[in-house]
Amino acid sequence: SEVTAAELGGRVYVIGGLDGLGRTSTAVEVYDPASGRWSPGPRLPAGRHHAAAAAVGNTLYVAGGFSGLAFRPHAEVYALAATSSAWVVRAPLPAARGALTARAIDGKLYAYGGVDQRGVTGALTVYDPRRDQWLTATSSPTIREHHAAAALGGKLYVAGGRQVGISHNLPSLEIYDPSTGIWSSGPPMPTARGGVGGAAFDGLFAVVGGE
Repeated sequence: SEVTAAELGGRVYVIGGLDGLGRTSTAVEVYDPASGRWSPGPRLPAGRHHAAAAAVGNTLYVAGGFSGLAFRPHAEVYALAATSSAWVVRAPLPAARGALTARAIDGKLYAYGGVDQRGVTGALTVYDPRRDQWLTATSSPTIREHHAAAALGGKLYVAGGRQVGISHNLPSLEIYDPSTGIWSSGPPMPTARGGVGGAAFDGLFAVVGGE
């Protein structure tokens, strides 16, 4: 449970999480839609659950996440090139956090929200792979974690999530425009949900499941 997942080179990577005994996992499993088969991928250098993953170009990135049942946040970032069989360490997030999301826009990685050592955050940080450097962008008006995110039309969409447990789930949608550095509000979801999945699909922002 509490895995992260991303697509790289037409295959789906399911990464980390908690196993059936509550142990933090380093496992990576890869699904190939062309063959319909699963295969083991390179294990993470360290176990993570509630991490964020996204591919920028031909490289998959895993950022942040928690370890253990104490939910200790981490700032480490790991990268896996499509042609490689091993993860490499890249520049860490500016602050340790878990239950965040990451999405690729115009060759950069946008890591948003989650829980840091001070609590739930609306922080947005942007990673430039060419410089191996993180920059801080404008935080969102609403703090959230366990939310859904998607990159659509060159903008970052975030929706749902929670602030203080499942009794404070959110329906709100906020959209960040990298060209202006400004957040705007979109129509709220019909229901408030945290622990959701989100992706861009067929020109839409799809938000799936949740609590």
